[in-house]
Order: sequence, then C-alpha cells, then structure tokens
Amino acid sequence: MDYTKNTYVIYTKTGKIAKILDIHYDDKTPYYTINILDENREIQTIKSYLKKISSRKKTRKRTKKRVWTKKLCKKI
Repeated sequence: MDYTKNTYVIYTKTGKIAKILDIHYDDKTPYYTINILDENREIQTIKSYLKKISSRKKTRKRTKKRVWTKKLCKKI
C-alpha cells in the first residue's frame, strides 16, 4: 500500500498521528516527509514505519452460546 500526500497516518515508532507532507522518489524505495502533529516537527521515514489509520471500530460478535450462558448464570 502506497500512501499519498496530505494523508494522516500513525508513525509506529512513537504511536503518534502524523501527516504526510511529501513523497520522495529519488531513492530505490520511496521515503516520506511527515509532520508529527503532537510535536509539530518534520522527519523523514520509510513506509514500514507508517500505518494507515483505521476508521472502523472492531466489535466482537456475540454468539448464541455466549448469550445463552449469560441467561443461565442470571437464573442461578
């Protein structure tokens, strides 16, 4: 997955949110200039240290067995 300019990502070394300011292709693998929002500083990094921000919350599905067990526990 390649990132684009002005995309918000998580910088995995610190776990903080960053914005991609520029993408540099003058090396064998592209590298990114990002702005870490909390610290308001710019650094250059590679793709492996960036992570897409997930917009969906992961929810655990309740199974019938789990619901049935809870109902039995309440009666006891």
